[in-house]
Amino acid sequence: MDDKPLKLDSLEIQNFRAFNHLTIERLGRVNLIVGKNSVGKTALLEALYIYAWRGHPEALVKVLMDRDEINNIEEDRSSFFTAQDLYSLLPFLFYGRGNIASPPLTFQIGTTQKIMI
Repeated sequence: MDDKPLKLDSLEIQNFRAFNHLTIERLGRVNLIVGKNSVGKTALLEALYIYAWRGHPEALVKVLMDRDEINNIEEDRSSFFTAQDLYSLLPFLFYGRGNIASPPLTFQIGTTQKIMI
């Protein structure tokens, strides 16, 4: 992971989990995220986590494991996933959990320093 500090003034998320498109134009040093159940609070935090890790595959696997979307594997195996293993799990991260064989093929997190998966 890059050691450079990460400061976000705004955030844009496209095609990730609960968000077809979300823009938060102003972020402060401390931000409070509130909302009813199942509206995307955890998905927003997952997007920030993936962004902070610059889209590293281990971050993607951790997000999937934390939601029990990867079953029957040992915790320490997350760093041993093949590209094919990860590719088969990616639909869980997309808005609407669509088929990744059809467009759009990516999700995007960030505004100025975008992470595209």
